[in-house]
Amino acid sequence: MVVVEELSDDNDEAPTMNQDGFRTANAEATKAKAKARAEAEERTMATEAKAAEKAAAAKARAEKKAIAKARRDGAESGKSMEDANVFINVYDITPRLNRWLRCCFLQWGIYHTGVEVHGKEFAFGGHDAETTGVFCAQPQAIKGARFRKQVPVGRTELSPSELRQQIAALATEWSGNSYDLLKRNCNHFTVDLCEDLTGESGPRYINRCAQSSFVRCIWNACLKPVARCLDRCSIWNRGVAYAEDEAPGDSGGSDYCIKGARGMNEVLVEAATMQKEKANNVFRNGDYDQAARIYMQALSLVQSLSRLDDERDSDLLVMKQAKEVCKALLLNIAACNLKAQDWDRTILCCNQVLEWDGESSKAFFRKGVALSNIGKLDEALENLQKALSLTSQTDETTYQHVQQEIDAVQFERGLASSC
Repeated sequence: MVVVEELSDDNDEAPTMNQDGFRTANAEATKAKAKARAEAEERTMATEAKAAEKAAAAKARAEKKAIAKARRDGAESGKSMEDANVFINVYDITPRLNRWLRCCFLQWGIYHTGVEVHGKEFAFGGHDAETTGVFCAQPQAIKGARFRKQVPVGRTELSPSELRQQIAALATEWSGNSYDLLKRNCNHFTVDLCEDLTGESGPRYINRCAQSSFVRCIWNACLKPVARCLDRCSIWNRGVAYAEDEAPGDSGGSDYCIKGARGMNEVLVEAATMQKEKANNVFRNGDYDQAARIYMQALSLVQSLSRLDDERDSDLLVMKQAKEVCKALLLNIAACNLKAQDWDRTILCCNQVLEWDGESSKAFFRKGVALSNIGKLDEALENLQKALSLTSQTDETTYQHVQQEIDAVQFERGLASSC
């Protein structure tokens, strides 16, 4: 047996190691090196794969931009797209200034735009509330701006009903108080909606002023303070409105009326109703979590409605419909929460319904069931008895169901009192 000695740096004798020990150490070192090489190769491959993905994505974006540019160039040169059913309506907000800008800077101007599809025009405007700022009105029925041209963008295969569903969902993301003249204006919404519907964004010039670094600098430094002062002036602050949104004899609507919101409110109520029906089918199939999610999405649509004129019959009708849909959604969410045994949320939903409708037998019943499950038997019995009194005896199935719950709660109360 060969013995090898090593000396440490301080000249003390180091422990000896036999040949087998060296073999073991060499094997472990080899494994460590192999592992390090493998990890390095994996990192290299991952880096190369990521680079390839970025290159492919960049190529796809470039191809998409090239196609979009070709279509835009065709549209802007006067070549209409024969199969297009999505159009951008372009309006001059400042016609005289825009004429001068177009002469000097080619297509520059201060524009309002809306997206026309299936006989309706959709646009975006700002206000102080968290409700939607999206318009829905008759195409080109605009006040406060001059129609300039219509630009074909592309085609959507969505039916009118499907279109309203998609725009309603998009409207919840565009609240009136999120409006920003340079960063989030009507033209940004137009681009977003067109890309959603067709994959195309429309002509670049519609928002060129807002995207200009020079304009942004001048605006922030000089014009913004002046605009704030002018905004307080009733003579200046006329804004853009659609003709059908003004009541007869109205000089521009009341202060809290969101111009252009009436048509959009109808779209939101319709979309929420359709979502509710979809969720009802999911609930019947026993997928209560998914049903609850769809009900909540529908509820967010109703909550995005803008407040309108309380003295106008058509507005009252839409708001009444919205209230009924909202009550039904809350009751259905409460039913989902009962299935999930989330008693607190069940009670919360039912309380919200009872604030609007103190005669809702379903709200009293579902609240009573939830209360009984958290041990509040007296309150549960009170709510269940109220539900029974509001239930018609001709509805035998429901009447018996409520009575059975009352009997169960009374039995529990008896057990509790005897203990």
